Amino acid sequence: MKETLARITRLFVPSMWIHGRDNLLFQRLFWGALAGCVATLFLAESTVLESMELSMLEWRYRVSQKIYSAIQRPLVSNDISVIDFDDLSQFDLGIARFNDDRSQAELALAIENIEKGNPAIVAIDLDLRGAANPELIKVFRKYNNVVIGLFGSLEGSTDLPSRAIMNNVRAYGYDELIRENNGIVCRLPVNYRDSLGDIDTTEVSAAPVPSLTEAIIDLHRQIKGVGPTTQYLNFRSDQPAYINFRRIQYPSVSLRDVLEPDFDATRFRDRIVLMGCSFTERQQEPLKRRTPLEDNVADVVMHADSIQTLLDNQVIYSFPKNIAHHLLLLLGAAFGAVASILPLSTRTATYLTSGMVLVAMAQVLFEGFHLALPVVPPLAVLTLGFSLGTFIYLDTDLRQRNKELAQARESMQVRAEEERQRI
Repeated sequence: MKETLARITRLFVPSMWIHGRDNLLFQRLFWGALAGCVATLFLAESTVLESMELSMLEWRYRVSQKIYSAIQRPLVSNDISVIDFDDLSQFDLGIARFNDDRSQAELALAIENIEKGNPAIVAIDLDLRGAANPELIKVFRKYNNVVIGLFGSLEGSTDLPSRAIMNNVRAYGYDELIRENNGIVCRLPVNYRDSLGDIDTTEVSAAPVPSLTEAIIDLHRQIKGVGPTTQYLNFRSDQPAYINFRRIQYPSVSLRDVLEPDFDATRFRDRIVLMGCSFTERQQEPLKRRTPLEDNVADVVMHADSIQTLLDNQVIYSFPKNIAHHLLLLLGAAFGAVASILPLSTRTATYLTSGMVLVAMAQVLFEGFHLALPVVPPLAVLTLGFSLGTFIYLDTDLRQRNKELAQARESMQVRAEEERQRI
């Protein structure tokens, strides 16, 4: 125990323990802790740091993917299949949108062929506004397992599909992917709730309706009897949840192949079948998003990633902000106090080591425990604490040296006066 205390004691300035310098130590600790607290209060709600934190989150996704790719081969989803309305389907079928009777009749035929394989759910992420084909409505009513995505603002009935369509589908959800300030899409597309437990309509939609992901997950639980239910997830608007991008491969089929007479639909048995646009040759296609891992991802694939994340219980939760603020305040006070009493070499080593440990711990929590720990605000607090601690250390040291010099000069004058009187 004595050896351990001796090692810790040697880290500090030797002259700090000279008699008469206890006051100096107290001043450094007090002003260092106070400076750390003030720095934390200024940095806690900084919008600039929030934007930088999103960049760090994107970096953690990429590091996690590198680690995952080195350990395990890409997986193939056993729950979800994707039907692409791609460029070939668009030109071969002569269909640009599904807003007229002819295009919706082709869609009804495609759903008929899909249902031959007994899928669990057929989700249509296509804009059906503008028409209500009787054959399509008949297919909806016949199989009773179709979920459609709603497009538009939901501020009026003109933005919704026909009432006949909405009344005959099993469920529907608002098609919306939340884009962060830096342009990436990584947040789980569900309805978030405020502090009172009510749906927060400022993030996803202008109406308290379920998202497409929520609608599919709830219907899957009703049909299968197992799986997550969004009713008990209760995601908070101040604590967003993120999609776990693991590069899972989803078996995909082109829509034009589904319409072939000899198409084998048994591959869809007991699966969630997502049908959506996937224009692969259009770099600026509005139905494509940028994720932390790729720059051009179709909306339908994003929804597949969201659903697979919930089915596998792999949601990445963000660290609670109220707890993070208290811990950040404690970190600022502690590091500010420590940085103000350490010599420059030890202070620099402590600062660099603390930063590396923080980044490594955040990556471990992200990879192993699915927790997004904020990194940028603590690093900013450490940096500012290091700077302020250096300033406080030098300032108090200069004041103390000037004080000792003045005392020495006064002592010399007194001694000289005594010597003069003695002579």
